[in-house]
Amino acid sequence: MKVITDDIRVYDSSWWNMRWTRIKRRLRKYYSLPGYMGKVWPKIAERIGERSVLEFGCGPGLFSQFVKGHYIGVDWSAEAIKQAQARFPKRLFFADDFQNIGIKADVCVAFELFEHLEKPQELVAHMLICAPVAILSCPSEWWGEKVIRKAQRPGQHTRYHYATYNQGDIRAMFPGVKFLFADRQHYFFEIAR
Repeated sequence: MKVITDDIRVYDSSWWNMRWTRIKRRLRKYYSLPGYMGKVWPKIAERIGERSVLEFGCGPGLFSQFVKGHYIGVDWSAEAIKQAQARFPKRLFFADDFQNIGIKADVCVAFELFEHLEKPQELVAHMLICAPVAILSCPSEWWGEKVIRKAQRPGQHTRYHYATYNQGDIRAMFPGVKFLFADRQHYFFEIAR
């Protein structure tokens, strides 16, 4: 793990509300088919099958469109939840911190949340309380470094990610982790109780 900065911005729901309001247009491209997540998320949903899903950090709920079974999305941004409810009115969404959630599901997922946390192990521990299987993703160390190099001013990217990880870092944190997909940009991995 490479800690990007010791001066990580403390996020709160108002910061994320502003962020989700500003990046709606860019997200359509990134998350839409055939965008990157649009290529990987159907494979993850196929792996999950008909099992129930609890998603932490659901943002505007875009993964829910691929889930075949019961789905509940949680994000601490009320703006993201508002967008999710407008797009997917048949799904359940809640604005709250994942640590306050005690809902049980067959699978708990968290995409692109891991790298935002100082202690991602706490996220995984809570996911495994809610479900016997956790599926996560995070940007690869290569991708994180590339984005930092492209930043227009020094430290620009550090406002968003606490650290970058390689597969060895993730294996060290979670012995028995199973990598589902790994490429230059992202890692998708599964951890079971």
